[in-house]
Parts: sequence; structure tokens; C-alpha cells
Amino acid sequence: TELADEFVQAVPDATIAVFPAIVRTVEGTSYDPAAAERIATFIRDNALGTGQTADLQFEPGEAEGVQFRLFKKSVEAIGKQRDDYAGDADYLLVTEYLLTPTRSGGMAAGGIHCYILDRSGENAFSFLLNSHHKPFVDAGLRRPDQSTESRAWLVEQCTGVALEALKGQVASANDQ
Repeated sequence: TELADEFVQAVPDATIAVFPAIVRTVEGTSYDPAAAERIATFIRDNALGTGQTADLQFEPGEAEGVQFRLFKKSVEAIGKQRDDYAGDADYLLVTEYLLTPTRSGGMAAGGIHCYILDRSGENAFSFLLNSHHKPFVDAGLRRPDQSTESRAWLVEQCTGVALEALKGQVASANDQ
């Protein structure tokens, strides 16, 4: 889209506000500010703009429906809250991780969403990953239990997968 092309062109010089990751489980929604720190550092270290963390926790709305519908609803809900952010970044970046229980009593990532919105709250360069994407599958995003440590590990791994996908998506768009 035109907004995606603008993002790819602007990204080296853009200021990107990174917000705490949204972590959805069957118990509800929580936030991970450590993921935002890691993402902001990655952005700076990989010439993807100037990443800066922001403390605002966006409310993504109800977790219902198939993944793509949830993705669309979340990006729309976050976009409507854009004015809640008082900063002056060129883009806003929010990740969302869908963690689900497994039949064996463990926990697995069911999806990763990366939302990149422009100053007005419009979707500029968002994407999702799930079991249809090789990097997602290769990451082995499963844990044998549902402990706090397993959740933290999954969030860390999901963040890494999202970052590599972001880097790859930008590089691919630049090659076109």
C-alpha cells in the first residue's frame, strides 16, 4: 500500500515509539514492557529508525474470532487510541502475542502480531505470523507447562521472531 511504501522509505530516519507487548492468554490480557525495550534497541541497532519506548498500554479489545479478524480488530482499536499517546513519534509499534494452552498441559504461541501505525493511527506496515509461516514454525514456540517462566520464555521468543520478520519485511520491500 501507499502507507507501506512511505514507511519503508522513511524507516531509516523515522522515530518509532514502541509500546509494551500485548500478551493474550485464556486468562486475559497483560503487557510486557521488557519486550518494548528489546524492540526499541533492535530498531536502533539494525538501522530501522530511532526506537524509543513508551509506557502507554493500548487496549486491543475483545479476543474473539479467527486470527486475521482479531488482527484487524486490534489494529483498528489501537489506531483509535492513537491520541492517547502524547509523544511526537513518526510511527507507533505494538506487538501482540497469542499464547494458548496445549492439550498436554503446556503453553504455545498461536500467533504473533506486529502493528505499525502512522501518526494519525492508520495501519502503515503491520503483519501477522502463525503456523503458516516458516520462521514461526522453526522457532518452536511451545513449552511443556504453563508456568510464569514458560510465559516469559514464549514472550521473549515471540519478540525475537517478530523482530526478525520486521527486519526481513523491510528488506524485502526495499528490494522491490
